[in-house]
Amino acid sequence: MKHLLTRIIILVVLLVALVLFILAQSNQATAPSATSDIQTDLSASYTNASQDLIVVSSPTPGEILSSPLTITGEARGTWYFEAIAPISLVNWDGVIVAEGYVTAQGNWMTEDFVPFEGTLEFTTEAKTDSNLFLYPQGVLILHNDNPSGLPENDRAIEIPIRFE
Repeated sequence: MKHLLTRIIILVVLLVALVLFILAQSNQATAPSATSDIQTDLSASYTNASQDLIVVSSPTPGEILSSPLTITGEARGTWYFEAIAPISLVNWDGVIVAEGYVTAQGNWMTEDFVPFEGTLEFTTEAKTDSNLFLYPQGVLILHNDNPSGLPENDRAIEIPIRFE
């Protein structure tokens, strides 16, 4: 009876170890690691916009960013309102890391392209309650200024980036 109980305990331990091993392998296959290259598409994406409305010179898709970040490019005057347009920097999980504005560097009351520039300051240090930078990637989002508030007038360009 003692040998049977010992064999059952050994069998249960082996089965538990096997199940844990299988679970660990499946988690590694589906969950990205902090050091893996998670992003595969390093091109800018547009929402109700195109390169005919806005062109971002810096940063470029996939660029490694540090603070302070200078954003430059040009957009049609209709992108701005009162010579500004909002920008957001978000981490891998969509948590806002920084927000600010780009400012038109010329007469924005035109339908022509007008250069813009803006600066964002941010930190990539972990916050006390959660690690905001578990993955070193995020997105810079440049929105048009939409004073109407109507969703059909929202426009944006999203640029995938990496944090230093």
